[in-house]
Amino acid sequence: DGRSRLIRLSSAGKAAYHDLVPLMLEVEERLLAVYSKEEVAELRRLMAKLADQDSTMFVV
Repeated sequence: DGRSRLIRLSSAGKAAYHDLVPLMLEVEERLLAVYSKEEVAELRRLMAKLADQDSTMFVV
């Protein structure tokens, strides 16, 4: 019906986000290290395709 809701992080949420980003990037790097550059590119392509297929999945 077109309704939406805007949410924002609190100051504590922003701080937690900024603390977690470097850790998550490290985890991602370690997880993807077992794949070739071509495999990583294909994985990213497929994940983008999945996200584009049904972007309403993440709408609350």
